Amino acid sequence: MNANELLNLAKNGDINAFETVISNYQNYIYNIIFRIVGLKEDALDLTQETLIKAYINLNKFKGNSEFKTWLYKIAVNVSLDFIRKKKGVEEQLNEISDLRTPEDIVDERITREIILDELNKLQNDYKIALILRDIEGLSYSEISKITKASLGTVKSRISRARNILKENLKHVPEFLNYIEERRPI
Repeated sequence: MNANELLNLAKNGDINAFETVISNYQNYIYNIIFRIVGLKEDALDLTQETLIKAYINLNKFKGNSEFKTWLYKIAVNVSLDFIRKKKGVEEQLNEISDLRTPEDIVDERITREIILDELNKLQNDYKIALILRDIEGLSYSEISKITKASLGTVKSRISRARNILKENLKHVPEFLNYIEERRPI
């Protein structure tokens, strides 16, 4: 049975068909949400909320875009609602590997904290566009559909977000070398 047939069954109330269809996207949805909200537990909860909203609103999916794009749009909206309610994003540290030295762990935490702090300072439009493009690897056109912004606006937001991050990270020694290495000769 192909994805469209499963989707039609799901639209008719077949929860097993919906679970089969959604299983291909669940990790992607979680990753997007995690990168937006920054906390593992919140991302897990918001992933479930996204899936529930998708199931409840499945009849609203008309097929004008890819199903994945429609799901991403729901995930982004759920994340933005959460951020608005919570008024800020906190970082949850990843599990620590025993193979790293304490210095490596501290350096990694500091670097990650600096990047996430700077990312979280961006306007939501810039932050979401940058996450969807540079972290999730979505095309400009997919981002345009998800954010309901024109292609030019999406490109502009991503460019501005990158420039703001680059400018804000200039003062951090770890990034000075990186920026210097990437500067054209």
